[in-house]
Amino acid sequence: MKYRYLQHIAYYVYWLIFFIVSKGIFLIYHRVKTASLTAVEIAKVFLHGLYLDISFSAYLSIIPFFLFFLQTIFKNFNIGKIISVYTVSLVLFITFLTVADLELYTAWGFRLDSTALQYFNTPA
Repeated sequence: MKYRYLQHIAYYVYWLIFFIVSKGIFLIYHRVKTASLTAVEIAKVFLHGLYLDISFSAYLSIIPFFLFFLQTIFKNFNIGKIISVYTVSLVLFITFLTVADLELYTAWGFRLDSTALQYFNTPA
């Protein structure tokens, strides 16, 4: 029983670490601009980003948590493959966005956000 609770926590912590590492990679990739920041400012980047990381990790964990719950009710319900496909799909998609953000920041001077989506309505 204790193992099932650890699954929930481990899955959530996995995403939390994923986003913290992504933030670190962003700062390393843009080390020229990062070099102008003080240690306190870099710590603030991680601290203020942690609030969003905590929130988004929770959003991404909702479906697996629901599946973990179903597995406690239906003992023969095997969720391993479902969660693996879900997680790998999200990792690939979020990694793609992160890598795109690394280069777009160089070109645009600001992080990838909903601004790029506005151009889909009026591409001209």
